[in-house]
Amino acid sequence: FVLNTYINGILSQTFNTDNLILKIEDAISFISKHIKLYENDLICTGSASPKLKVKSGDKVEIKVEGFGSLVTTIIWCTSF
Repeated sequence: FVLNTYINGILSQTFNTDNLILKIEDAISFISKHIKLYENDLICTGSASPKLKVKSGDKVEIKVEGFGSLVTTIIWCTSF
């Protein structure tokens, strides 16, 4: 699957899940051995390189080819 990440409407990252270190089905299998997963649970695995720079108030949209999109507004963000 191709994932496109937009920050405030600007394409910031494109990633293909074929490049994941751990395949999606393996990640789900591993996680489900430790916690119960429910319908509509969201598993966050982090961001591909380079790091995305977001700040409080930014609108982040992740579009997944063939599935849809997830949109959220960053409420509070700190630098690490």
